[in-house]
Amino acid sequence: MRIPKSVRKNEYGFYEAAVKPTSAELDTYYAEKFYQDCVTVSYAKEYTADELTHINNKSRESSAVIKRYFKSDLVGKRFLDNGCGEGFDLNHFKSEGCEVLGLDYSDYGIQSHNPDMLAYFHQCDVLEYNRQLIKEKAKFDIISIDNVLEHVIDPVGLLKAIQELLATQGVLRIQVPNDFSICQEELFRLRKVSRNYWVSIPGHLSYFNTGSLKKLLKKLNFRIITIMGDYPIEFFLFNNKTNYVRDRAVGRFCHESRVLTENFLYRTNFEKTIKLYEVMGEIGLGRGMTFYVTKDQADKK
Repeated sequence: MRIPKSVRKNEYGFYEAAVKPTSAELDTYYAEKFYQDCVTVSYAKEYTADELTHINNKSRESSAVIKRYFKSDLVGKRFLDNGCGEGFDLNHFKSEGCEVLGLDYSDYGIQSHNPDMLAYFHQCDVLEYNRQLIKEKAKFDIISIDNVLEHVIDPVGLLKAIQELLATQGVLRIQVPNDFSICQEELFRLRKVSRNYWVSIPGHLSYFNTGSLKKLLKKLNFRIITIMGDYPIEFFLFNNKTNYVRDRAVGRFCHESRVLTENFLYRTNFEKTIKLYEVMGEIGLGRGMTFYVTKDQADKK
């Protein structure tokens, strides 16, 4: 696989933008362009019924894994959603009985889809607000950073701040795209793709895969509870007729297949579908990956 000059591997072992924007430039990008443009971001003005079912299934999956860790329901747990986007997870965890707080650079998504969650939302620089919460000695039982780590200028700084906010037995959920992955390497080897289609600066400033994120979390003294892959939509790229990198027009059909297939899997056997994605996480398969971690107490002994 060719590595573009726009990225470099850093001392932590993951790829990042070789030249990063300033905080002011990034704030402008997110406030004025990224969240407002439904062409460049995965947010939609409207979702189909199947898509809403899919979104809710993903939220249910998250809370099921976290309940398994706590061995209890989530009533009274404090939930912090860093980068809460459209507010679907915020709404779900509130319905589970959590005390919720959502942070994001823009209120565009939450205004559009979950306006009832605005009462629990702060529009802000996520890292700066985390630092303010640290000063207030706030603690959270559950913290989520869902497709956020790849966007921020200082992902290591954000993880360190979250570590201070996480309760001793708390759980952190980290979801990121699976980039420079084994699947992408194979696609290059077979010449199904000819460019690093996942590199998108300044939208994504850091690029993680299973191995590099494991390495980073270990360095920061987190203990991994479980790793989950997700639907391997890049499998469509092995087929010339469904290669959405070569032909963007087929992308929506691939997305529809993912939604319908995953809804079928969850409906057939929800718990075993979770186990399926855990096996995929071990292998390193899936367009995205989700790490559930807690603070490693071994270094405290």
